[in-house]
Amino acid sequence: MQANGAIDRFGRRVQDSLGSHPDGLANGVYEWWHVIATGRATKDVGFVWQLREEVVAGLLACGFAELVETLPDEVVGAERFFEGAVRQITVNAYERNPVARARCIEAKGAKCSV
Repeated sequence: MQANGAIDRFGRRVQDSLGSHPDGLANGVYEWWHVIATGRATKDVGFVWQLREEVVAGLLACGFAELVETLPDEVVGAERFFEGAVRQITVNAYERNPVARARCIEAKGAKCSV
């Protein structure tokens, strides 16, 4: 979900710079990610993004990407993995007594001697 949020924020910044949606859509008719990419849901691999040609051209022109001649083979019917299991971790946190700390600093100063 962090990637989706980052793409949304980037799309909004691009639209703010452009002043309008690349396809001329009105605000509220689309999601922010649609400013920089198109996409579709698939049964096999989930949601598939495709950057707009203008975005790819801009990334190439700025040196943030490079074209490659060969692409890795696409894995068809690959096993799906799910992540994000929740596990609880308990830790101890120790806090100093603020009155004792203030009195120590008053008596010895704030310079550490360890």
